[in-house]
Amino acid sequence: MNEQHSFVIIDDVAMNNLLTRLIIKSVYPDARIVEFTDSQSALTYLAGATEPETEHPDAIILLDIYMPIIDGWAFLDKFNSLPQNLKNKYKLYILSSSISKQDQEKADNNANVAGYIIKPFTKDTIRNLVENTNLPKIL
Repeated sequence: MNEQHSFVIIDDVAMNNLLTRLIIKSVYPDARIVEFTDSQSALTYLAGATEPETEHPDAIILLDIYMPIIDGWAFLDKFNSLPQNLKNKYKLYILSSSISKQDQEKADNNANVAGYIIKPFTKDTIRNLVENTNLPKIL
């Protein structure tokens, strides 16, 4: 049986989400991918994992930093207020075009951020994330 990996992509630019999804699917064709173009909808979705009737698999989150209304940093603040058992279901990575050392340091200092990825997102990047994450895989 093929392993199924799960991802949550959060980027306000729909084309970025499409490209990220295509790259993931080229490596993991059976991947389960949920995409959001606004971080508030993503937070609502993630918070819904606490409801027993909503089955959320453990997933890798790919979060853009610079978005309107609720940017990636505000998302992380709100994400931090989720119950710990819920946060443990996810491995969160910043996926940004920003090469700012300040952004990278801010991400490094956030306990909820597993890593900082500078776009472009590649097949090798996704392979490395999946191979180096401790999330269980859905069989």
